[in-house]
Amino acid sequence: MVYVDGKFDYAANKEAAETFITEYILPYIRYCKVTDGTILADKDSGTAQTKRVYLNNGTTFEVKNGGCLDIYFDANGDNNPNENGKDIFTFTFCNDPEFQLSYFGNTNQYFGPLAYTDGPNSIESYNTRDKALAQCKESPSTCSVLLQRYDNFEFKEDYPW
Repeated sequence: MVYVDGKFDYAANKEAAETFITEYILPYIRYCKVTDGTILADKDSGTAQTKRVYLNNGTTFEVKNGGCLDIYFDANGDNNPNENGKDIFTFTFCNDPEFQLSYFGNTNQYFGPLAYTDGPNSIESYNTRDKALAQCKESPSTCSVLLQRYDNFEFKEDYPW
């Protein structure tokens, strides 16, 4: 995370995300184009916080630099509904032990769904597939956990959306 005078520096964090994409992802995938992101923006200035990658199959993903690198995967690109749990799923790469504990509950995990170890949508609140499915129906932003932890990134027949 980059701060300037105690404020989150959106431009610097977007640049860090772009550097990550350029060095560690783009050389290894087929893609159409890279643009400024659309999922997150600073409401005051309209500054994009992410970089968006358009893949050849019509899907997109955006990368945001923060405490970790958050990945917003959109299963159908620019097409609607563009809602968490329906076509947008959030994952994170994290090597900071403090954030690993907060997101994953341990310091040995580096990638996973963007979830938290405390609060109403904590990882513990959906520690079985049935609980994760129920949580996904109630709070679509938690559907990334269902997809990754229990369904091997597949949309099963009972997936709610």
